[in-house]
Amino acid sequence: MSIRRHNARRDANESRIIAALEAMGCIVHRMDTPCDLLIWHRGTVYLAEVKTKTGRLTRDQQLFMENWPVTILRSVDDAIAFAGGKVAA
Repeated sequence: MSIRRHNARRDANESRIIAALEAMGCIVHRMDTPCDLLIWHRGTVYLAEVKTKTGRLTRDQQLFMENWPVTILRSVDDAIAFAGGKVAA
């Protein structure tokens, strides 16, 4: 087990995005690595990375996303579209 040497910086929009996801019925768990959020929605687990409008992916994030499907959420509207597109009719 590694020792955490610093606190992960959270994006300023992350709390609002999480609140929107939870309002759409998602269960959200914050993580530090390899991405920001683990999202459970209607029986499926998703990985998501929260970025501000101009935020860039780190090299490690880019490498991770070469092999794993990760959704990038930049706004509450992104979160609503993400969860809204997965809500059964």
